[in-house]
Amino acid sequence: MKFSIFVLTFLILLFSFTFSQEIQKINLPGWELEGELIHHTPDDLWKYINGAAEQFLSYDFQKLQSGDYKSGSMGITIDIYDMGTPLNAFGIYNIEKPKNKKSLKIGTETILVPPYQMLILKDKFYIKCNLYDGEYNEDGIKQLMQKIASSLSGSEEFPKEFDLLPKNDQIKNSESYIKEGYQGLSELYNCISADYKGKNDKVFQYYLIYNKNNFSIEESWSNFSQKWKTFEVNKKSVLYKKIPYKGYIGLIQINNRIYGVINCNSMDILKQRFNKLLDELN
Repeated sequence: MKFSIFVLTFLILLFSFTFSQEIQKINLPGWELEGELIHHTPDDLWKYINGAAEQFLSYDFQKLQSGDYKSGSMGITIDIYDMGTPLNAFGIYNIEKPKNKKSLKIGTETILVPPYQMLILKDKFYIKCNLYDGEYNEDGIKQLMQKIASSLSGSEEFPKEFDLLPKNDQIKNSESYIKEGYQGLSELYNCISADYKGKNDKVFQYYLIYNKNNFSIEESWSNFSQKWKTFEVNKKSVLYKKIPYKGYIGLIQINNRIYGVINCNSMDILKQRFNKLLDELN
């Protein structure tokens, strides 16, 4: 009897774990699922997207649900990537999206890439849709994207972490989140950034090293101090170095966070931009 109860409990836990690995099924009136939904975890994502799996994993990919859907002569594959957090989803979406395409306000953001691909960002989900049958019809595609976005739970707002960046002179839709090797520097990770207009429309970036868990500002600052040079702005220490072809880059501690500036042609400009950053954030 005890053994039977143990087995039953184990099966319930196993079923619960398996169910938790699945993403909610999307509701698409007028469309029918062909075959079964396919699920992948970090352990076997490479089987589905071998060449790109490592990049998804670097952004803390959690699970994938993939299915083929048909409506009349049109067939579409819908891949829903659960990235764990809105910031991770934004990071991988921002890397993969075409930079010259206008976005639509569907979900958090949607980009159409005719004649066959559509990308959706919503909350912690990054959705890739590929047309495999039928003709591309933009009005019909937009309606379908809206149905997909509406079927997934979560906020349609951009990740709240970007609110930590200065707003004055920020260039619209220039936000970025790089998990590893920001600006080609291995020591810069988890970097949230945006582009800004400086004098004479010179573009530069403010960035923030972000990690809300197990993150020691003092330890990180100490590590940077061993490799970067130092100067002061308004009695606050600034760490800096010069990057070939990109100019000067610097770091400063403000409000118990590490902020930075990049793309400065001279030390004078670097100091000016840190002065402005201090004024905006203090």
